[in-house]
Amino acid sequence: MEKALIVNVGNTPEAVVSVILAVLEKTSVDKVVLFTTPATEEIARYLKGILEEELNLEVDVIVLKGYGLEEMVKTYSNVIDELKNKGYHVIVDVTPGRKVMSIAAYTAGVKANAIVYLHLHDERFRGWLLPFIPKPLTELTVLRGSL
Repeated sequence: MEKALIVNVGNTPEAVVSVILAVLEKTSVDKVVLFTTPATEEIARYLKGILEEELNLEVDVIVLKGYGLEEMVKTYSNVIDELKNKGYHVIVDVTPGRKVMSIAAYTAGVKANAIVYLHLHDERFRGWLLPFIPKPLTELTVLRGSL
């Protein structure tokens, strides 16, 4: 079964890449959907190019139009439903992005197959890419479902 990973984009592209790399250490991913706001859309588009070229992933960028929780949940839910209808096992990450984005992703993600969070045990490594953080200091936590 093909797998799709939903990741929020905030101001730290390293967090997005680190989450994707952490998930790829555990399972394969065929498609990544980056959720972003207009404020971080440029970062998301930049990451799309890198992820497609370097990791050979199919990447979509969804720009959230507002910061209202209900509107965000609806957008995430629609994308999750669409992916599931196409036969994807959907994994939703709640690590990077604005807090309201993580709340919306989690709320909508309850209907996904998995919800994950990349826990950083030492804040001194915030902003670092996963390969440069000592392994014992990170943990991909499955909050719901399975990879």
